[in-house]
Amino acid sequence: MNLFRKKKAKLESLDIYVTLKRFDFYFDYGLIGEDHFLNSYIEEIDKQKKDGFFLHVKLPLFNFYLIGCSKNAVGGWKSLETAIRAHEETHFLDRYGKLGILEKRMKNKGKNISFHSIEDREVRANIGCLYALDVQGRICEDNEVDEDRISLGSLRKFTQDYSLDEAMEIYFGR
Repeated sequence: MNLFRKKKAKLESLDIYVTLKRFDFYFDYGLIGEDHFLNSYIEEIDKQKKDGFFLHVKLPLFNFYLIGCSKNAVGGWKSLETAIRAHEETHFLDRYGKLGILEKRMKNKGKNISFHSIEDREVRANIGCLYALDVQGRICEDNEVDEDRISLGSLRKFTQDYSLDEAMEIYFGR
């Protein structure tokens, strides 16, 4: 591996590439099963986290950014995988100081959102989740839910996350 060439992190669900600094590394583990080596580590850090993860491992010279999504949480539903992955990818952008890339993308889609004015990291991550679902056409009405699309009501039930309502208000202007 050449440590001196420019590396890019590919954020699949957000469809964003981020140029990494020389000693920074981004690993997307994709869908992981219960037996994956990272699961025990994640459970130690956050007992509540069952659907996806974002980890930043900082060493003296190197930074490792890891994301992944639980196979069990997704259950084969592409819409849930997109939602969870985009949420974790937005956490990466936030930690890496690159939320401006997502802001520009949203502005091009008519969403004028400033992440700097949003204090809660989970709200910011949920806005990234809503953006990815929206641009991929994965949001539908409650009676139209299938493996590829999810309703906002179903997403709210799945996440059971207080910050999703606030994110919806900001993103959809409700």
